[in-house]
Amino acid sequence: MSNDLFAEFAATMHLMRRAMGQNDPRRAVHQGQGRLLAVIAEMQPTNQKDLVDRLDIRPSSLSELMGKLEQKGLIARKQDENDKRNYIVTLTDEGTRMAGQVAEQSKEFEEKLFGALTQEERVQLKGLLEKLNVAWQSLAEEQGACRHAHANPPFGMGGHGPHVPESRMRMRGFPCTKESGGW
Repeated sequence: MSNDLFAEFAATMHLMRRAMGQNDPRRAVHQGQGRLLAVIAEMQPTNQKDLVDRLDIRPSSLSELMGKLEQKGLIARKQDENDKRNYIVTLTDEGTRMAGQVAEQSKEFEEKLFGALTQEERVQLKGLLEKLNVAWQSLAEEQGACRHAHANPPFGMGGHGPHVPESRMRMRGFPCTKESGGW
């Protein structure tokens, strides 16, 4: 059973990666840029530090994404008057429009991915995935692969673990935090 389960899971992940990699001609921004737009829309006005924490990405990766969005006229950055090292980030009018378009496309894509499941099955799958995320995060922590660690990542996770934001990890009771030195 376990080999069959792993094989089925691996096949599912492979197909999902392929589906997510398809270029939708309607997509005006790259997937990562769309995710950033959605988060800024939810949190604005916000700052870069909060975005790094929320998205669980490196500051350099965020700067690169924000630079691309700024070039497209989708976000505006203004130096924080209280902390000159930080910038306040907001969406422009075009960015707000694009964030709405991205949200609609995300809903459509989710429906395509999970349309074969009933609502009850979707709820059940979500619960199972949350349970696996908690277990796999524990495994990553045991192996010293907490967020942003790069040595010996488990299951080919690229050294970043399953990308669960620190706030959700604290909520779930995980000790691996910036304060404990594990992040």
